[in-house]
Amino acid sequence: MKLRLLTTALLVAACSASAFAEYKSFTYTDPTEPSLNLMGHFRRFSDNGRWLVGGDYDLQSGSYIVDTTNPAELYYFTNEGEFYDVADDGMVVGTHFTVEGEAKYEHAAIWRDGVWTRLPEPEDCRRRSFAMSVTPDGKRIAGYAYCHASDVETGNKNYPVVWDWDEATQSYIPTCYNGPEVGIAEGQLGFYVWDMSPDGQVLGGTMAVAAGSHLQTLLVNGKVKVWDTWETRYNEPFQYKDSILYFDNYYVNGLADGAYGEYYEGGFTYINDKYAYGYRTVVTNPNYEDGSGTYNYYATIYNMETDEFTDVARLGAFACGIDDKLAFGTKVWTPSGQKATNAYLGCQGLKAIEGVYDIKKDLKAVAGCYNFTYMEDSMESPMLLIDDSLTPVENVVEAATTLRQTFDLAGRRAAEKQRGIHIVREGDKVRKVVNK
Repeated sequence: MKLRLLTTALLVAACSASAFAEYKSFTYTDPTEPSLNLMGHFRRFSDNGRWLVGGDYDLQSGSYIVDTTNPAELYYFTNEGEFYDVADDGMVVGTHFTVEGEAKYEHAAIWRDGVWTRLPEPEDCRRRSFAMSVTPDGKRIAGYAYCHASDVETGNKNYPVVWDWDEATQSYIPTCYNGPEVGIAEGQLGFYVWDMSPDGQVLGGTMAVAAGSHLQTLLVNGKVKVWDTWETRYNEPFQYKDSILYFDNYYVNGLADGAYGEYYEGGFTYINDKYAYGYRTVVTNPNYEDGSGTYNYYATIYNMETDEFTDVARLGAFACGIDDKLAFGTKVWTPSGQKATNAYLGCQGLKAIEGVYDIKKDLKAVAGCYNFTYMEDSMESPMLLIDDSLTPVENVVEAATTLRQTFDLAGRRAAEKQRGIHIVREGDKVRKVVNK
């Protein structure tokens, strides 16, 4: 079932980031209440750029998918679960809700054409699992599951899980990384997987620890890599002093701080072939008497090949990026400085996209959210920017042969002046040129 939604006016703007970019913006209304904005934000494109998923992950009011070949419509909306990522063929991974009495359970699942299919859960799973990321071909899915653990008082913690497609059985086979060889130490309360590299080899997210922190964590070759200090990295994580593990809570800038140690907070939210993007914080010089200290919050890029970080102060967190010279969050960062996304793209007159969660490498599509006020509260609503200024030749050959091509790609007059919209082709590139 497709749901057609009201779309805001499509505004076209010039863009200085690429020579002939012309962005259109798309926003959406709630299909269950068309007078209201759709809630939440877009989260992930498929690798080929066709599909885009998002949702209201705070209030769980619904998730949605867009086919970017027809971006003015939502392809599907559901409140039966949450969409987190999508393969190139449109298969969505996420979590499906089930309710038994007053209990609500979340099951890792795939969604295709309106049908949910639960993924097999690992042994000893406690009916709570999440499929967070999928490879472009859909053959590997990554997430985490709440499973039995003998080393914590509650007996359960979150472990990373990978589901691999098995041709012989035509099903997904789960692998739960909960053995001692993985390196999740006693006292670490669980690994929340947020993303996976496109080749399926690296999982990233955050590790909850008994000190009250969440630490940046990767799973590489079946073993966790945890950064539990600012400068020093341990192969065996969680080498804290007892005074850091057990302490009375004090607060520095609203965050609990250890009596004699530093309080760390961090995670990786987005991973591509070479880089991991996210955030990390540190409190230095904590004072036991009054809870004071110095608090620093960094958006960060981790180069997985060189084992080096790029830390950027006063920017919050990076939600996605292309390399260590271009990353996105509430603003766009380059080594030369920070800019609002619309300013960086050169967009004039478009509604501001205030949080970017995914982009295509050629910047032909940008997805995230804009903010609006509802009952005096600031809320998010999904927003998509698409640049359609350069159209593949095969899509416009017929039009190009029927219109007089009087302008070159730069818009210069090549023959007599003719008003109207002209389809101009040079080599393998085609551009729509408007002559007023």
